[in-house]
Amino acid sequence: MATTHPRQDRRDEELRRERRPPREIWDEANAEAMRLKEEMGLAFIHPFDDLQLIAGQGTVGLEIVEDAPDVETVIVPIGARF
Repeated sequence: MATTHPRQDRRDEELRRERRPPREIWDEANAEAMRLKEEMGLAFIHPFDDLQLIAGQGTVGLEIVEDAPDVETVIVPIGARF
């Protein structure tokens, strides 16, 4: 069984206390992305509502199975906290 460093355990506990509903976090992040897009003239690539992106994610899954057919667990990050 994997173990973690005590400092990481404390950080994990802090994050659990700070949880907010996912919708609230998404709304804030999306609003900031839209603001930056307009302010800086950037392109916005939606993180999950894009057919090519979805197809690419499926391809990654197939490649994992091909390269490591005995894999039992794949950990996929779905966000970040800084």
